[in-house]
Amino acid sequence: LPSITFTTMAIWVVVDHSVVNTILDEKNDLPGALHGAEHALIAMTPFFVLCDRWDLGGLSTALDLQTGAATIYVYDGYEGGVGLAERAYDLFPDICRIATEMVHTCRCNTGCPACIHSPKCGNDNQPLDKPGTIKLLMSLNGDH
Repeated sequence: LPSITFTTMAIWVVVDHSVVNTILDEKNDLPGALHGAEHALIAMTPFFVLCDRWDLGGLSTALDLQTGAATIYVYDGYEGGVGLAERAYDLFPDICRIATEMVHTCRCNTGCPACIHSPKCGNDNQPLDKPGTIKLLMSLNGDH
């Protein structure tokens, strides 16, 4: 398939190196933790921003060339952006809190459609690491 590129707006989260080290020290998969957190943030954004999860896209990487660190992006799925990322930025603490709660309280062990699996994942929901996702989201909330 041909690549699709467009200019849009996004929010991003740069994960502190100490959090990355904790995730790795606990034998969790860093790309899976980032990917799971990306899915959880996208899934919970519509609870605060007037949109559907299909209006958003995401990307996570263990080493982003722009930030020089592990980074999660959530972006407007529309050319030029329609204000979703800006609104999500304003409400990020609330989005992050409910995403953490959603993943942490789900009774599955490794991730499921009720927590970190996404029906729109272009990577077939791989890799995902639920324990690492919980640790990462908790750190974004200031809970270490």
